[in-house]
Amino acid sequence: TGAMQGGRSHILRTAQLTTQLALGNPHSSSQTSMKSTSWVHKAEEAVLAHLNTSTDEYQVIWTANASGAARLVGQYYDFGKPHSGAAFAICADNHNSIHGIREEALEKGADVVYIPIKGDTLYMEVDKCAQILDGNYKAGNPWLQSKRYRSLTKSKSTGAVRKLLAYPGQSNVSGVKHSLDWIDYAHARGWDVLLDAAAFLPSNGLDLSKYKPDFITMSFY
Repeated sequence: TGAMQGGRSHILRTAQLTTQLALGNPHSSSQTSMKSTSWVHKAEEAVLAHLNTSTDEYQVIWTANASGAARLVGQYYDFGKPHSGAAFAICADNHNSIHGIREEALEKGADVVYIPIKGDTLYMEVDKCAQILDGNYKAGNPWLQSKRYRSLTKSKSTGAVRKLLAYPGQSNVSGVKHSLDWIDYAHARGWDVLLDAAAFLPSNGLDLSKYKPDFITMSFY
C-alpha cells in the first residue's frame, strides 16, 4: 500500500482550521463540541459521496487504522452458536490484520477456510473459490481449519447459517486486483462480505451503488 505526499492546499487548509477553530469533544453538546460534530459529519458525507453511496445504505465508523476496523469486524461479527455450520472464508493473500479475524472466528466455533492463490498468476483460484462459496469443502482439505471440538457434520442450527468472506480488492502482497464480482457471487450463496479496500482505494474507484460489500476496511494516509 502506498500514499503520496499531501497536497499544499490540503496541508494549508488543515493548518488554518486547527489554528483558527476551537474544537471540543464531538460527544458533548457545548458550542466547541457541536462544531467538532459538524466537521465529523462533513467528513462522513465526503467519504460516502466519494464511494457513491449514502447513509441510507452505509455508516462510516472511524478507527485508528484499517487494522482497527478489521478487529472490530472480528470481535463483533455474529458467527452464531457452535455447531451451527458457520464459516469464515479468507483469501490467502489478505493483509495480516484480516488474517487476525481467523482467531476470532475459530474461538466462536466457526470453520476457517482459506482460498488459495495460483502460483503463476497470483490471483485467487477461481474453481476453489467457487467451491468454497458453494459450501463444498470437507475436513481433510488442506485449506480448512477448525477447532477440534467442532463437528464438521451437518448443521444443527434451525436458523440461517452465518458465513463471512473476507478478501482484498487489491492484494497488499502482490498488487493483484481481485474481481469485485465475487461480492455478488458470495451474497447469492448466503455469505456476508468484508472487502479490504486499503490497498485498492488509493489508486482505484469503488462504486458502492454497484458493488455492495457488507463491510469495507480502508485507510486514509
